[in-house]
Amino acid sequence: MRTTVALLFGGRSGEHGISCVTAGGILAAIDRERFDVIAIGITREGRWIHVSDDPSDWTLVDGGAPRWTPPGTRCCCPAPATARGADHAAHPP
Repeated sequence: MRTTVALLFGGRSGEHGISCVTAGGILAAIDRERFDVIAIGITREGRWIHVSDDPSDWTLVDGGAPRWTPPGTRCCCPAPATARGADHAAHPP
């Protein structure tokens, strides 16, 4: 039985792009015979999205970090409360 690993990357910081490229390196290196991988990209707005686990999708493109537009139907949880206008992030119900 293989272990499932969730790889979280992206996020709201200025290091968003670097995090995505680093995830590509991890996705390329992880032993797929031992681990099932669930790739979760966190948008700049804070949404958690189930994204491709193909390492080639998360490499530098023309010297820049990969750009991705998450499909709205793949949300794992809602954007934090700050993105909805509250003063602090709330946990999803």
